[in-house]
Amino acid sequence: MNIEQDSLRSSPFGTSEWENEGGSTAPPPVPENLPNGVSARWVLEYRVGEYRYTSLADAKSEQQRRNRMADKAKAEARSS
Repeated sequence: MNIEQDSLRSSPFGTSEWENEGGSTAPPPVPENLPNGVSARWVLEYRVGEYRYTSLADAKSEQQRRNRMADKAKAEARSS
């Protein structure tokens, strides 16, 4: 196992915090013996509605847009 694969085996989600709640779950297995030039890595994904982001800043911006649209719709409904 190379260093990259070894680093993938540790979860970026901090499963050790859950040890007092019935135990942690193992991350999905990392494929072994990948062909030369092929690598694997974990990607943290943020979801806002049907959209998916790998950048927290982008996900926050989308949520703020949604909040502004909802506030505008509520204000228009009140004024009708």
